[in-house]
Amino acid sequence: MPIPVLKPTVARSETFAGVTYHIEGELVPALHIELSSVPVYFEHYILLWKDIHVQIGIRPLSGGLKRVLAGMPVFLTEAGGPGQICFSRDGAGHIFGIHLKVGERVDMREHQFLAATGNVEYGLEPVPQIQTGI
Repeated sequence: MPIPVLKPTVARSETFAGVTYHIEGELVPALHIELSSVPVYFEHYILLWKDIHVQIGIRPLSGGLKRVLAGMPVFLTEAGGPGQICFSRDGAGHIFGIHLKVGERVDMREHQFLAATGNVEYGLEPVPQIQTGI
């Protein structure tokens, strides 16, 4: 089995899917995005700062009832440019960019998602749990 390779925690002027982004910091890194015509969406509590011209709105997600029952968000916050916006979590961690091709997907644990461009679908996949009895 191959040994996992740690992804770099620094990115400067990376451009992908219509946005340019920078990742800075080691212990509690921050994602700084330069917005143009492509919106990004994110969980509201990770926003550090934004330019005054960046417009903030709500992005509804499909599967509302399943999301409520699973304790997942029903809405995400969406930002549109032009302008700059910055995100970070309130704890130590690792941030890296994942450049998805059309049709690709990434499965992740809840509350680990930071931000995505508006053309990426954000879905919910229930995981069967072991029933422990009454």
